[in-house]
Amino acid sequence: METLAENPVLDPNIAIERKLLGAILIDPAVIRLPGVADLSVDDFEAQESRIIFRDMQQHPEGIATDLIKLRLNKAGLLTSKVIDALTDAEERSLTKANAGVDAAIIKARAAERKEEATRQAVAREVLAVARGIASGEVPASEARRIVVERLDRVAERAAPRSRRFVTGPGAFAAPFERLLRRLTQREKPIPTSLPTLNKIMGGGLGRGVHVIVGNTGTGKSQLALELALTAAEQGYPSLYLGLELDDLDVTARIMGLRSGRDKRWADFFLGNADQQDYAAAVGALNNVSNLPFAYHTPTALAWSHTELRSTAAELRDLHPEEEPGALPMLIVLDFLQIVDGTERELRERIKAASYSARAVAIAYNTAIVLVSSTGREHYATLSGETKKTSGGGNIEAFGEGDPSRFVGMGKESGEIEFSADSLLVLGRTPSKDLRMGVAKLRARPTEHADFNGWIDLAFDGNRHREPAAPRKVEGFGR
Repeated sequence: METLAENPVLDPNIAIERKLLGAILIDPAVIRLPGVADLSVDDFEAQESRIIFRDMQQHPEGIATDLIKLRLNKAGLLTSKVIDALTDAEERSLTKANAGVDAAIIKARAAERKEEATRQAVAREVLAVARGIASGEVPASEARRIVVERLDRVAERAAPRSRRFVTGPGAFAAPFERLLRRLTQREKPIPTSLPTLNKIMGGGLGRGVHVIVGNTGTGKSQLALELALTAAEQGYPSLYLGLELDDLDVTARIMGLRSGRDKRWADFFLGNADQQDYAAAVGALNNVSNLPFAYHTPTALAWSHTELRSTAAELRDLHPEEEPGALPMLIVLDFLQIVDGTERELRERIKAASYSARAVAIAYNTAIVLVSSTGREHYATLSGETKKTSGGGNIEAFGEGDPSRFVGMGKESGEIEFSADSLLVLGRTPSKDLRMGVAKLRARPTEHADFNGWIDLAFDGNRHREPAAPRKVEGFGR
């Protein structure tokens, strides 16, 4: 890093920095001028300039030269050259117009330095992977993915830095405005196809991470796809990531969900439907193709969780928001256990994917649904198994009691289930009826605070619907 003290022949960039700091020292109001007010400490090249500018920001009413000298001396940067520079600054008279131009030049030079640093970082990362391939430490088949992940990290480091905390006047202005828009319904959650779920969630899926856990046969993938279609039909951009499906699977499932015919998706997939069924399905597919709906079916264990951010960014580019929070998006990831990543252990990979999802949800105003398979040791529990206590009584089975005890049923996904905004568990009661347990809900409307946590469902192989009347399961209270 260049310093005022090290350069006997002053670099033009450093001279401009000294010139601007001198203007602020003479007239503290200069720091509030357009252009100057937009500068950050990191925009300055010389270390002394950074210290001086930080002090000036912290003392907008003005700061004494002696105090600046004290700061520099403490940092070991006070030399006779710096003292001369500050003395010259006190005697120099600059126009405010010049200060604005100087600030623009400093900003431009900072961008150039950052761009050059990024280019060098990219070259280092690519060279490191190339050396790894040459030495045999990096398999050639993994090279592309590793390069992408390393470049993603370079991009994150190169992103504009911002203050890590919020303070001062106006600290709550932006979030309050968002909350006010929710009051006036200018910002709403994404509705689902289940009325009871919408009610207890305050209208639907809000920005954040939502997890669905269930056994095979409970219709997790159909429910996930249904959520994406329902969102798009309401005008919300949605993306279905089917990691164990292909184009035929997704198309057949949409045909089953939206054709309006008495056929399951498997009938369309296997060719067990007639021409009228297919004619109705073609119309349904045309309708869906005109919605803000997208799908992607990458090969299982070939789609890394590090791709989630760029995927969300692409979706947001297609559907920009007019104002923050105005157009939430939905991304459904089906399913969590076959997401790829550099982590060797499944638990660590799921943890990384889940926390990546939370960061993306906040950054892009997105509700992210993570579908999870059930851990083998919990499969019987979600199938309606009943157990006896040591005293001979029945332990509450699935569909009874507090559903929060079913947090942690997913395969290696317990940690994210505890931290998710909502956790929905699909399972069967001892009488084999399908129920959804709302095991976790971060924010629940006060009017539904007494909700018992269970939603009765009927699944016909295509769609999940709530029965017209709540079921009374034999042997269970409600």
